[in-house]
Amino acid sequence: MHDVWLEAERIGLRSRQGNPLAKQTLVGILQNRVYTGVFKYGSPEYHQGSYEPLISIELFNKVQEAMGWVRQRKTPHSTAGRYHPYKGLLMCGTCHFNVTAYDKDKLLASGTQVSYEYYTCTKKSRTVKCKEPPIAADELTEAIKISMSDYEISETDANTCYKFLDEHFESYIKTQNRYRDTWLRENRAARKALDVLDKKLEDGVISDERYKNRSQHHEAILARTTELLNTTDQDAERWLELAKELFSGVVNLGDVFEGAEDIERRELMKHLGLNWFLSNKKVALTPREPLQLLHVSNRNQSWRARPDSNRRSPP
Repeated sequence: MHDVWLEAERIGLRSRQGNPLAKQTLVGILQNRVYTGVFKYGSPEYHQGSYEPLISIELFNKVQEAMGWVRQRKTPHSTAGRYHPYKGLLMCGTCHFNVTAYDKDKLLASGTQVSYEYYTCTKKSRTVKCKEPPIAADELTEAIKISMSDYEISETDANTCYKFLDEHFESYIKTQNRYRDTWLRENRAARKALDVLDKKLEDGVISDERYKNRSQHHEAILARTTELLNTTDQDAERWLELAKELFSGVVNLGDVFEGAEDIERRELMKHLGLNWFLSNKKVALTPREPLQLLHVSNRNQSWRARPDSNRRSPP
C-alpha cells in the first residue's frame, strides 16, 4: 500500500480541499464498489446506479486480489483447475456480489462419469439473504446471447450506417478544407512575424522583455494552426474508423457470440458491457457508451430514414 500511496503523491492526487490523500483514504477508494456502477442508499444492499461505471467488475476484482484483500487465484477464472469462461464477469443481481462457478460430477447409468458446469452467486453478503438459484453453463450462455441480441443489427443496417458515415465524413472534410487556406496563411504570417522579431532582437532593436511580450501572440497562432493542419484530417479519419467499428462489432452479435470460442465470448462481453448481472437466470448489462443507443428499446422505427437525428460529429 505504501508504494500505491507514493505513486498517488507522484502524480499529484489530492482531496477536494487540495490536501495529499492519506493511505486509508486510498484504501477506501480502491475497495469502494461504487465505481463499478452500484451504490448503497438507505440500506446495506447494493443497487444498480444509472450513471456510467468508471471501472468494470473484472478490474475491481483484480485490484482486490493484487492488493491482497482477497485470496488470489492461482489459475484465473478456474475452479479445481478447470477454466470457466464467465467467471469474474458477472455480479449477482440481488446482492451484487460476485458470481462464481463450480463443477458437478454425475455418474451415468452406462458407468460413464460426466461433469456439468454451473454458475451461482457467492452469497457472501452479510445483510442480504440471497436466494438466487444456480444456472447451468449452457443456460447461462443462452441468456447472455439473448441479452446481446438486443443490441445487434443486421448486415443491411450496418451497410446503411457505413454509407451515412462516409457521406458525413466527406462533408466534414470538405468543410474543414475551406479553412485550410486560412490556417496556412495565418501559419505563414506568424512564422514571418517571429523571424522579424528574431532579427530585431539580434540587432538590439528591441529588448528581451518586449520581444517576449510580442512573440507570445504569434507563437500561440503558430501552435494552433500547426496543430489544426496536422491533426484535423487524422482525427476525422480516426472518428470514422471508430464509428464503423461500433456498428461492425454488433452485426448479428447474438449469432457471433454463439459460434465464438470461450476467450472470444469473454472479449465480446467486455466489448459490449462494463457490468453484467445475473438474476433469476436472466442476464442484464450496463452497456458501454454509446452502445446503449443501439438497444431495441431506444431505436426509432424510422431511424434509417433519418440519418441526421442521432449523428455524432467528428472531433
